[in-house]
Amino acid sequence: MAKNHTIRHAQKEDVPRIQTLLQVTWHSSYDKTLGHKKVSELINEWHTKERLEEDILKENCQFLVCAEEGDIIATSFLNKQEKDAILGRMYIHPGKQNKGIGSELMEKILSSISKETCISLTVEPQNISAIEFYKRFGFTIQGPGSCSEDPHDEIPTLIMRRPPEETAKNKT
Repeated sequence: MAKNHTIRHAQKEDVPRIQTLLQVTWHSSYDKTLGHKKVSELINEWHTKERLEEDILKENCQFLVCAEEGDIIATSFLNKQEKDAILGRMYIHPGKQNKGIGSELMEKILSSISKETCISLTVEPQNISAIEFYKRFGFTIQGPGSCSEDPHDEIPTLIMRRPPEETAKNKT
């Protein structure tokens, strides 16, 4: 089967399509656990045009999109620091999941960082498919908490980390 999508860096012109993707994926992923009203509130707060444009332009960050026939079908955002990175906004359109797009995005992310970099992320505890996905790439659950500065402590999240490759090799 031919690949009919492209992974590339997000551009400001992509923002309306990124917002549409995030709205669809968030409602699909979180309505059952957080409720439609709360999810809509978070979407309106966290995925504003201004905030997405700011993230696209941030230094030391990598905001990727997967585009297919003019639609944005997946995103990821990596905030790179010296020896640490925080992965966020890793979302695949519900109709495009389990087709290798998430793995392709993750491989692109991992190839963009040094072997000494530890990556952290947060995941909703009941999002079992996401937790299992991240585990396939060497992430382990560290416990409850957040990598974010957003003041939404009432929303349960788990921190997952992928240690630097050298650390992971020494444990085997």
